[in-house]
Amino acid sequence: MVFYKFKDPAKYFPPGYAYENEWKTVKFLWIVGAGFSLQYFADLYTAVNQLYSYQNNRRVLNIHAVAPTFLELIAGHWIFYIPLFLFLILMIAFHYFYYYNNTKSIYLMRRLPGAVLLKSCAQASVLGICITLISWIVLYFLYCGIYFMVIPKKCLP
Repeated sequence: MVFYKFKDPAKYFPPGYAYENEWKTVKFLWIVGAGFSLQYFADLYTAVNQLYSYQNNRRVLNIHAVAPTFLELIAGHWIFYIPLFLFLILMIAFHYFYYYNNTKSIYLMRRLPGAVLLKSCAQASVLGICITLISWIVLYFLYCGIYFMVIPKKCLP
């Protein structure tokens, strides 16, 4: 399995770095972004209800009704992921300045071969950005599939 690599998150951060609070913040911001994207379902519900009218206490599809496009419905629902992306990018710089703390270990890190310094500063943030993008794409296609299942074919734009 691939998941055995993620059992020790400390290896994605600078050595000795107390990553637990940062890890919790990333999880919280990811949940906030995914949670607020669920507002899409309220907009989809409203769009579907506008396609119908009531005649004699029965719900009837309007003949000339056209639903809003999927892109119109999904617009703005991803804005709550922006704080997560900004936080992850900011943490790259914070990880770098971590080496300037009490021990001044930046001098040791600069002497190490290759891109060890860059890797230790950016690895966790890049991993977080990739996981967020993957979940974003999965939600996008899930929402798109639900859109085409719920909107009647006659009403598709």
